[in-house]
Amino acid sequence: MNWPESTGSSRGTAARGAILSGVRVAIMTAGSRGDVAPFTGLGHGLARAGHEVTLVTHERFELLAARAGIGFHALPVDPRAELESSRGQALHRSTTGVGKLVRVVAMARSLAGRMADDLVTAARASDALLLSGSVAPLGHAVAEGLRLPSLGLNLQPLAATREFAPPMLGVGSWGPFGNRVVGLGLNLAVEQVFGAALPPVRARLGLPPLGTAAALRSRERQGWPVLHG
Repeated sequence: MNWPESTGSSRGTAARGAILSGVRVAIMTAGSRGDVAPFTGLGHGLARAGHEVTLVTHERFELLAARAGIGFHALPVDPRAELESSRGQALHRSTTGVGKLVRVVAMARSLAGRMADDLVTAARASDALLLSGSVAPLGHAVAEGLRLPSLGLNLQPLAATREFAPPMLGVGSWGPFGNRVVGLGLNLAVEQVFGAALPPVRARLGLPPLGTAAALRSRERQGWPVLHG
């Protein structure tokens, strides 16, 4: 079966078409249990609908996948070990959403490259990729390089908007202009997590060089579909 490639304005149609056709779907996510567990319900539902589903995340969450009746592909990073490290303890001591974000970005940036090879390996055994916000910048490049349809799945709104401040910061509104600017800044911070890991992945998959900010703008221009909630 020939799948539409994950580029341009056909991206949403390609991703949804793949999901409707009974194919191998990889759900990719990273982080704590709260970043992983919600996707097991989605995976279970897709499996019941006749799809071959694989959860791609940290090894310590393999049992969650087994209980949901879906496949599993381990990523090499152990989030609990990282949280118990000196960097993780500094994160716990942060008292503001902004402070936590700064430390999370620094920690995640140092770990992103260790996950890249396994994301590519899992993607090569899949027909469509469903990407959480925690891996979307890297996962999207993998999907593009392998010409796979993909879809973003966020557990909370991440797109910059004038309507409200980014929920993950845990702050009130800064007004329409401030909300939009802060949202864009948050999106760029997430992109920077993969600043060092992205270039070698793009080169490996035959994609042209693209900076993190340019990659974000490219996804927005292409109308890459993202669902949240």
